[in-house]
Amino acid sequence: MPSLSLGTGVRVTYKTLDLISSSKILARLDAGCLWTEVLEEDRRVGAIIAGPSDYAVDAIFETDDGAVGRSFKGQIEGPKLYIGGSDLPAVSRTPSIEELRKHGYETEAAFIEAAGQSLQQYDWRYSGGLNIRTVPGSGEGFLFWKDGLGEQNIIFIDRERTGFITKGEVFLVSDRDCLYVGEKTVMVEGKHGRRILIAKGEIREPRILRDLGPMISDAVHDSLSEFKRSFRLDW
Repeated sequence: MPSLSLGTGVRVTYKTLDLISSSKILARLDAGCLWTEVLEEDRRVGAIIAGPSDYAVDAIFETDDGAVGRSFKGQIEGPKLYIGGSDLPAVSRTPSIEELRKHGYETEAAFIEAAGQSLQQYDWRYSGGLNIRTVPGSGEGFLFWKDGLGEQNIIFIDRERTGFITKGEVFLVSDRDCLYVGEKTVMVEGKHGRRILIAKGEIREPRILRDLGPMISDAVHDSLSEFKRSFRLDW
């Protein structure tokens, strides 16, 4: 785990900024977000951000059996950890007392103290092998936040992958392959279009394996029937 610290200054955004953006994923900050730098040694590698923001993820894939996956969107509440390059400094200025108080802070120092507590909350095991020494450029990065139930969420774009990880669901896509894991659905597709799709407990693609599930069920049923007959169990 990288050793991270916070800067000493606080800034506020005065216009909207697409912090992470691609054709599949968007994380947007509105005007009025407070933030302070996250440093590794003396190098800025990200920010702790508080304020109005939202996200949208298109995790829908077309298959022979129709659409698989779903779309996600919502507000990102509470403090957020961002690792990556960004245009944050270009759309930010020093906050006024009123802007600090709007978020519940009387001073910049109070915000930095709260940001330091937030920095300790995030579990880096789910960062997809994030190498903080090669942080992505503007429009790319990793955004971590926790929902009202304390579940960690991650949206990210780096040089190879785009992804969204939330409770019980994973969406990853690159030039080579894609993965979607959701409720009762698993889909894996390689760069040559070869796909494995399991939905509602059945293998749907490739079609040649569609009968494999029933075949396994029938074999288990027959074996149990033989077992019951052999031992004359009254099931």
